[in-house]
Amino acid sequence: MAATILDGKALAATEREEVAAAVAEFSRKHGRVPSIAVVQVEGDPASERYVRQIGRSFEGVGMGFQIELMPGDSLEAQVVALVSQLSRRRDVSGIPDRDGRDGRVE
Repeated sequence: MAATILDGKALAATEREEVAAAVAEFSRKHGRVPSIAVVQVEGDPASERYVRQIGRSFEGVGMGFQIELMPGDSLEAQVVALVSQLSRRRDVSGIPDRDGRDGRVE
């Protein structure tokens, strides 16, 4: 079986175009832009860079993106309260958690 050489940049560009078209269709159909809010507890510079990159990727295809940055000493109850508040907002379609601490919110 012969190997196939893939052009990663071209494939990624095609994927971005397809996602952008789906975002535009969603926005037209639902009257709002799909958007995520990332709840991030400060403390991990690599995680913070990763979240910023996610934001650039989302915005690059026309999706909304916001970072809700919380202090590193935030209590679990505070994080849960913010996630609960965001989950009730119509302009937020999803909330992935980027907790920079070692533990996870249960």
